[in-house]
Amino acid sequence: MIGRRARVTFSYKPEQDDELTLEVGDIITNIVDVDVGWCEGELNGKKGVFPNNFVEMIPASEEVVAPQPTTTTTTTTTTTSSSSSSSILYISQNLIMARFAAFE
Repeated sequence: MIGRRARVTFSYKPEQDDELTLEVGDIITNIVDVDVGWCEGELNGKKGVFPNNFVEMIPASEEVVAPQPTTTTTTTTTTTSSSSSSSILYISQNLIMARFAAFE
């Protein structure tokens, strides 16, 4: 279980051995509050404390979900000019349906 997570918004150089080095964009996991203004969490395999005003908590609703592979349908059609507009419409509908299916 990953627990609470936070994204680092400001770099931080540790002043004590038990503190984490923070770089902007890092994601800290398994966060627990340990003191006023301080949390403990895991970053790059190391467990340590950090100032909580250097991070922003990631709401559970913003958990990163691995992107689903998209499927692209390619159809090659040879038609006469009288039916070319209906063939283009058919191909467009298939592509739109494939893109929507990728988000389900």
